Amino acid sequence: MVPPTSRLSFDLYSFSSVQFLLYTMADNVGHLLANLQFTEDETSDVLLPGSSVRSIDAIMKFWVVGYLFTTAPVDGDSLIWVFRSIWGMTRVTDISTSGPHHFLIRFTSAATKAILIDRTLWLFNGDLLAITSYRPDSCLDDYDFSSLAIWIRVYDVPLGWMTQYLSNLIARRLDTPLAIDLRPGAGRMGSYLRIRVAIDVRKPLRPCLAVGRRSNGRPSLYMLWYERLHSFCGRCGVIGHLIVSCPS
Repeated sequence: MVPPTSRLSFDLYSFSSVQFLLYTMADNVGHLLANLQFTEDETSDVLLPGSSVRSIDAIMKFWVVGYLFTTAPVDGDSLIWVFRSIWGMTRVTDISTSGPHHFLIRFTSAATKAILIDRTLWLFNGDLLAITSYRPDSCLDDYDFSSLAIWIRVYDVPLGWMTQYLSNLIARRLDTPLAIDLRPGAGRMGSYLRIRVAIDVRKPLRPCLAVGRRSNGRPSLYMLWYERLHSFCGRCGVIGHLIVSCPS
């Protein structure tokens, strides 16, 4: 019988050998790709006629590409049914899956498309669905969903500081300012500031923000609440997974 320590040493040796083999294969493949030569025919461009490009643009101008921020498997049929119901059967002519987390959606008009892209966040089972205009010259991996417009409520702001200036200052601290809502009314002025910011969703969301100091010398700490954004990690603050599946 082989002692456990011997088996462990053998396993480590085997693992190291396999790892070395993989590294060697990767180096060889990289060397081959670096020295790969193409013929003139292989590198020549294939250009579509202008009429074909215009025809594609005309067909796809009502389409958007959607991406669901989640690491879990997606029930595409359920998502299609939910958003047909939310947006209205008369507004949506087609929704189809285009990968594990990508979707192609066609609206009935450019006006409907613009309105739904501009509106606040869309959610499916608590996960964020981002949509952007279809581009005929782009692959799915070319679409960048990292910057999203989100309405944020800023709490614990002194009444005298609920101004356009402070709203702009806070918005710039968070990312790119888009809009400021200073309208009075129940649950608005006096309770919180409301700003719309294009934030980088690859970065952790801030739970609070310190701006200046109060009269007692303590930092002015403002709590942040992201409207309609319920599914993000409470540990790392990143959108797309919950704390139970956090990789960090």
